Formats: sequence, C-alpha cells, structure tokens
Amino acid sequence: MQNKEELLEKLNKIKPIVVILLLPALFALLFSFTFGEPYIKEIPVIVYDRDNSETSRQIVEQLDSSQGIAISGYVASMQEVKEKILSEEAIGALILPENFGAEVRMGKNPGARMLINGTNLFLGNNCMLSASTVFTTLNIGLRMQTLEAGGVVPVDAEHYGTALLFNEKMLYNPEMSYMQYLMVGIMTVVTQQIFFMFSGVFFMDNRLQQRQLRKIVPNICVYILLSLCGFVIAMIVLRMAVGFRMIGNILVALLLQVGFLLGITGSALVFSSLFNSKERFAQFSLLLAVPTFITSTFMWPPYMMPKGMMAFIKIMWPLCNFAPVVKGVLQKGLGLWDIFPNLLQLIVFALAWGTMGYFLYNHKKKGECLKCTEN
Repeated sequence: MQNKEELLEKLNKIKPIVVILLLPALFALLFSFTFGEPYIKEIPVIVYDRDNSETSRQIVEQLDSSQGIAISGYVASMQEVKEKILSEEAIGALILPENFGAEVRMGKNPGARMLINGTNLFLGNNCMLSASTVFTTLNIGLRMQTLEAGGVVPVDAEHYGTALLFNEKMLYNPEMSYMQYLMVGIMTVVTQQIFFMFSGVFFMDNRLQQRQLRKIVPNICVYILLSLCGFVIAMIVLRMAVGFRMIGNILVALLLQVGFLLGITGSALVFSSLFNSKERFAQFSLLLAVPTFITSTFMWPPYMMPKGMMAFIKIMWPLCNFAPVVKGVLQKGLGLWDIFPNLLQLIVFALAWGTMGYFLYNHKKKGECLKCTEN
C-alpha cells in the first residue's frame, strides 16, 4: 500500500513536466492531420440548369474542372436546391435561368445565380472565390469575342478585355492555407491553457502547505523553461509533419513567449487565490480558452471592436499581446524592435498581476493557516 502511494506521489510530481513538455507536440500532431491540406477544395455544388444549352453546360464544366469546386449533382427545382443546402449535401448551388445561352450570345446579363451556404465561412468563402474566378475568366472571353465580332483585331480585343484586371501577390501565405493561418493561434491557446492550469494548481498546492512564494520561484522557472521547450518541439512537429513554414527568428518568438508566460503566471497567481477547490479552478481555466482567443485579435481586427475594448482586454489578459505578435514573428519575420512594445506590455502586465497575486496569495495563506490552527 505504501509503495503504491509513493508511486502515485512520484507520478504526480512527474505529470506536470510531461504534460507541459509533450502535450503541445501531441496537439500539434493532431492538428497537422486535421489541417494537413493547404486549402479547402472539391467543395460540393449542385446545379439547377433551366436552360440546358451549350453555354450553360460549358460553365458547369468549367466550374467542375476548377480545383475549388466539385459538381455533386443536378436538381430539377428550387425546393430541391433548398433541401440540399439545408442538409449540407451541397455548400453551393448554381442556378442558370431559361434562355441563359441566348442572352449571353446577345451580350445581355442573363442573371445566373450562385447560392452559397454562409454558415460556414471557410467553405462559403472558398466556394465564392472559385465561382468568381471561373465567371470572371469566362466573362473576359465573352467580351473579347464580342469585340472581335465588332471588327476589333484579336490583340486589341485582348487588351480591352483585360484592361481593368490587376496583378495580385499573396504575401507570407501564398497558397492561402488554413493550416498556416490558424496553427500558430491554436498553439498559443494550447500553451496558455496548459501553463495556466498547472501553474494555478501548483500555487494552490503550495499555499495549502504554507510555503512562501519566494521558495517556489525556481519551480515556476522550470515550468516556464519546459513550456518554451514544448513550444519548440510543437513547431518542429508541425514543420516535419505538414511542412509548416517559418521565416522568423525562433529566439525572438521564445523571448516574447517568456513575457507571455510571466503574464500567465501572474494571472494564475491571482485566480488560484480566489478558489478553494482545485477542481473549480480547473473548470474556470477551461472556460478561458474560447473568449481569450476570440478577443486576442488573432482573427478579428482590433479597429472593428468597440472603442476602449482593446485597452480593457489588454488589462485583463495577455494573449492579445502574444498570439497575433508571435504569428508575425514566425510567419512575417518581425524582429526584436518590432515586438518590443508588446513585450513591454507583457512585462508590465506580469508585474501588475504578479504584485496583486502576491498579496492575495499571502492573504489566502494566512486565512488557511488560521483555519488549521482553529481546527
């Protein structure tokens, strides 16, 4: 029995080390399988072709041959269109009206429609982009044919038909990969949740044992070092598994992460002092993942938020100074001076919350000591 208790005690001591070091890499491996493809393709689209002309069939063939869209079938009524999109058997529906081909040949706008399920922006936006590309290409071709039919020589017709086009260049993520876009943000939240929960529980355990904070600082430093190593291992896993591209300096990213982890330490010290139960604290920590990520400005720009909200968010939580910034370091090559304002804000956050946590920890420790004395 004693040997079993000793074994459990040793496992409890090792568990934080293993989890903080290796769990980010396991999550990275899981996400790499999920987001392994660079972008969404073969989105199912149905066709309601009321014209059935050579022109309408050409458009359907062009859509089906595009990489983003796959024609999954034909329907015979708007009711079927509604049912297919409602059941998500199809993400989009191409509707070609009667006399579509004849009106195209006469140079009129025949009123083709592309209905897209907007409840999933990833699928909907890709479907819309693919459809727009195909229709734009066909429209240019039709304009050139019209100009040539009017006596314009082919070279001039090509020039007039493409006069308003522009050259585009997608920087940093040219293939528009969702894995490249989301992965850093997801891994920052994974790092946050693991470190916040384990450091908070660690503070609660040591508070119950009436240990002073200065005596457990080396343990927290070890946790921070393990978290840094875990982040590096996770990035290596992503690079090896799915070719995740990093052009920035990993040392700059790690320096920023040190500031972030110090901020999380201060937050964990404060919030762990407000709970008497480790289970309640763990439940609270789980609730933080979604709201902190949504308000971190990783996906939604700060200028679209209500006035003053960004300042409040920076006071309450440090992720907004880490998730979008470390992405800029790794994927855009931001340097030390570029991230210095964010690093400074993280340090100020850590000092402010750490000071508040210090007093709360000691106050809670004294209260628990008095209870033990009374008992």
